[in-house]
Amino acid sequence: MSEHTLMDLHEKEKQLYNQEEQLRLQEWKVAQMEEDYCDHFTQTKQVFEELNYLFHDSSAQSFYEGAIEDFLSDSQFLMNQLEEGKDAIERQRRAIQSEIDDIHWEKQRMEKER
Repeated sequence: MSEHTLMDLHEKEKQLYNQEEQLRLQEWKVAQMEEDYCDHFTQTKQVFEELNYLFHDSSAQSFYEGAIEDFLSDSQFLMNQLEEGKDAIERQRRAIQSEIDDIHWEKQRMEKER
């Protein structure tokens, strides 16, 4: 193979490493969002638990129960979305790593042919 092809492989490898780094940054951001949300969830749940005493045996009990159900449902939806986002990033990162591995193999093959 030509030297030009080896340079192309180096350039492609560099691009893939940059993409992988961007995905790692996205993973970190999603993990931070998840951690922040879990903290907010815990605090909000505590507020709802404290409010339960105010609504217990009152005519607004059904309003409170609806609000807590909505909160829990929305929270579950958001956590599922975060999990799906993490999974998508992981799949992209594995695909990029596979491409990097292929480039390494190709570079080794080209070096042996020299």
